[in-house]
Amino acid sequence: MTPPDQPTPTSEIEAPPPHWEGDVLLRDGRTAHIRPIRPEDDQLLVEFYSRVSDESKYYRFFSPMPTLSERDVRRFTRVDHRDRVALVLILQGRMIAVGRYDVVEPKEAEVAFLVEDQHQGRGIAQLLLEHLAQAGRERGVERFTAEVLPDNHRMIQTFRDAGYRVASGYADGVITLEFPIDPTDTAIGVMRDREHVAEAASIHRFFHPRSVAIIGASRRQDTIGRLLVHNLVTGDPAGGSTSSTRRRARSAACRRTRPSTRSPTTSTWRSWPCLPRP
Repeated sequence: MTPPDQPTPTSEIEAPPPHWEGDVLLRDGRTAHIRPIRPEDDQLLVEFYSRVSDESKYYRFFSPMPTLSERDVRRFTRVDHRDRVALVLILQGRMIAVGRYDVVEPKEAEVAFLVEDQHQGRGIAQLLLEHLAQAGRERGVERFTAEVLPDNHRMIQTFRDAGYRVASGYADGVITLEFPIDPTDTAIGVMRDREHVAEAASIHRFFHPRSVAIIGASRRQDTIGRLLVHNLVTGDPAGGSTSSTRRRARSAACRRTRPSTRSPTTSTWRSWPCLPRP
């Protein structure tokens, strides 16, 4: 077996199971793509690492590591998907997180994560842990261990909140967490709760849009488009803007107000086409 600190030869890389890849919902409702890391992810990994803060890098490697060497990049992107598994999270074409495990003893693997700072607090580490645990169970892994610095409170809480039975020890300034990855009722409940929160957030923007566009509205008072504009303008409690358009004409009505302080940072449009009677 290739030692954990050495890259797996490309000729020995086994293709990962197809079901390890798919779209996932983050805690804030955004959709990201999770998949196993690939050898061709070299540049994505380098760009991702350049956006991570020095503090997050120190929490991950326990020492200053401002950049990744070519050897590091090759080691991190060449895995065998069995004893060395790494999953990445892709959002809008950019890598925003990496989670991995390396088998250190029979049926035992060490797990670690690195999440881009601006995306921390969105449940990404917990999401990666769930998927890594499932991959580990498929590969015969029964237990995860993790070494965490004592002041890395967020990561410690991630493991404790995962729903597994966590035991910890302290030595040489490092906390070692150990937990079996069998799917306990608590772990399954935690996973379902996270999914419910993400699902609710994903549809929040639809029901609380910052802007509403009505396509095909008319100036005529007896049309459904004009009535819809009137009802939205007079009855929308959320603020934002409402506008309607029709071909070869200016907007039939428009309303623009100060956005709600609860509105998402990105604009969300909801639109309805208004069609004439057949």
